Amino acid sequence: MQLGLPANSALSSIGGIVASICVQARLLVQLTTHGSGMMGSIFKQDKAAFLKNWASAVAISGVCAVMEQVSSHFQSNLEMSLRTNLSKNFHTRLLANNNFYKISQLDGRITDSAQRIADDVRDFSSTASGIIAEFLKPVVELGLFAMKLRTLVGSFATSVLLGYLVTGAYIIRSVLPNFKKFVAEEAEADGKYMAVHARVKTHCESIAFFGGDSREKAIVTKEFDSVSKLAFHRLKVSLSFGVVNQAIVRETPMLVQWLLRNEFGKRAGSDASVLADQGQSLNGNMLFIYEAVMYSFDSLSKLLEFLERFSNFSGLVTRVAELDEVLTEMDASVSTSAGTKNVVDNAEKKIKFDGIDIVTPSGNVLAKKVSIEVEPGQSLMVTGPNACGKTSFFRVLGGLWPVSSGTLSIPTGDNGTPEIEDVFLVPQRMYMVLGSLADQLTYPRILKQGSSELQAELPKLQGLLDLVGVGYLSGRQWKWVDTVRWEDVLSLGEQQRIGMARLFYHSPQYGVLDECTSAVSVDVEDRLYREAARLNITCITLSQRLALAEFHTQELQLGQADSETGNSDGWSIRALEAAEE
Repeated sequence: MQLGLPANSALSSIGGIVASICVQARLLVQLTTHGSGMMGSIFKQDKAAFLKNWASAVAISGVCAVMEQVSSHFQSNLEMSLRTNLSKNFHTRLLANNNFYKISQLDGRITDSAQRIADDVRDFSSTASGIIAEFLKPVVELGLFAMKLRTLVGSFATSVLLGYLVTGAYIIRSVLPNFKKFVAEEAEADGKYMAVHARVKTHCESIAFFGGDSREKAIVTKEFDSVSKLAFHRLKVSLSFGVVNQAIVRETPMLVQWLLRNEFGKRAGSDASVLADQGQSLNGNMLFIYEAVMYSFDSLSKLLEFLERFSNFSGLVTRVAELDEVLTEMDASVSTSAGTKNVVDNAEKKIKFDGIDIVTPSGNVLAKKVSIEVEPGQSLMVTGPNACGKTSFFRVLGGLWPVSSGTLSIPTGDNGTPEIEDVFLVPQRMYMVLGSLADQLTYPRILKQGSSELQAELPKLQGLLDLVGVGYLSGRQWKWVDTVRWEDVLSLGEQQRIGMARLFYHSPQYGVLDECTSAVSVDVEDRLYREAARLNITCITLSQRLALAEFHTQELQLGQADSETGNSDGWSIRALEAAEE
């Protein structure tokens, strides 16, 4: 998986994290030493020594506070660099070569790409940036305290402490649940739960109209039950693990530190030496041993938390890597399929189906060996009942579905698929882009608001609105640069007229009209088709029945056999009379 992170940025952030952690660990040992020194000076009643240790502790505490913030800054910088570069990398690849369509409609391996990019990438970046500190800090602290304890209690006692820590870590690691699996399963369940809510929001009007509340409630409840079941199972497993973790990491340290104190007591010297400094060294070092053991076990606890977090992190890595793998495969398929024998560029600007099977992604064959040729100026009407393959015909034509057999000869761009100046789709329900009124006509072209280019195009845009009969939109309550939810404020008829205006604006070689005038009057429909003919746009109209035959030269009937030729492959072709000039 390529993170897309600049090497210099990563190395500087990681170096800053490592350096600040090492400094913090060293300062912590010094702070503990001065704390034990204050305890010893209290027993000796040495005010000067107490104040000296106290002043040093205050200074070290200030430096520790600064280094903590420095470390957090480097971690945050690394996190944002990871998230920014990963997100941009996924955005670029997902929104290229129609991968966003393929991943949701054709591939089927990933159903929650939005959640993976928005949530999983965020959590991945946050966890990855914190892993270095979460692992390195307790290791360095444990090593420095062990070195200091060795001078007080000897190598054997220190080895016993470290041995216990290693044994305890091994036991806890052995009973550590598979959090990687839990994270992956919960993330998948959350994605499905969010998807059904999004589906209800998208289709809320139809659901309300048909009274589907109870049915949708059952679907949503089922998905939520899956989420809660996984959560409760994780809580149950975490309980048994928590008991072992609490016993080893939280309860035992008090007993261990008494053993070390006893060992130090044997090495503390004679009673006379203790009385000579009024117990300053004895009590100060006893306190240091107590603090050192507590910090050591705290480091062990952090390391175990790191193991759990790393296990969770591996689940995030799996989900992010799966998305990366799918996109990589799609990018590779584009590079290897462009210009293959199945799809070839037609220099004469013709569209030719030669023995092509129209097959759905699930493998359902809708029509076999379709062979038809459309020349510029020779419009085609595609008719047939619902689910006969009309829209599937366009998906093959537009490069959304692969051509598995036969040859498609069509004007194509560099990526092996038609460009919008070659083939342009106008669906029944037009996609209203998030943007201004001007953006609705120029999409996918972008004209920056306030630019001289937009100002120069406004007369043309207004003329197109007047042509399709919605010129009043720019003078109603909106201006050309206003941004609203156009799919909510415009009627279906107005949206369809906007779709035709968008077609006329781009003036492609071919316009695929998928029942895009069903909500406009007959006279308006006639005017729109005449304008398309005037602009030399060859129409490929998809309809359930033959209509506007005078604007088309041939009809492709899908879903039925040709009785005259004996063609039983689910399609037939016949000539029509052309429109009168």
